[in-house]
Amino acid sequence: MKLIARILIIATLTYIVSFYAPWWFGTFISGLVATIIYSSGISAFISGLLGVGIIWFGYAFYLDISSEAYFSEKIIELFPFEDPIVLIVLSGIIGGLIGGFGALAGHTFRGLFVKKKSKSLYS
Repeated sequence: MKLIARILIIATLTYIVSFYAPWWFGTFISGLVATIIYSSGISAFISGLLGVGIIWFGYAFYLDISSEAYFSEKIIELFPFEDPIVLIVLSGIIGGLIGGFGALAGHTFRGLFVKKKSKSLYS
């Protein structure tokens, strides 16, 4: 349940802040959410990956549809593939990796300040 909540929070904040902040701000948001809402490292990475990746994919898809693929066709000339959907999927993957590594950094940052429970034989 925490995973879904983190994904929704990251996606919502990334969407809202993307109107006012640079493209890399999704990394900061993912890291902040992973720092505040504790989870395992892999869970934090997945939440950042899906939260930011879905927003980047959706926005690239929206731009492609709203411009009637004009923008995608111009950019696709720079790359060795011919299908514009590859560009959209690649955008989502890159955004997802940025968000995932940001969330993993936030998870690791939290580990610097949280004292780990000691496991002793007599407790």
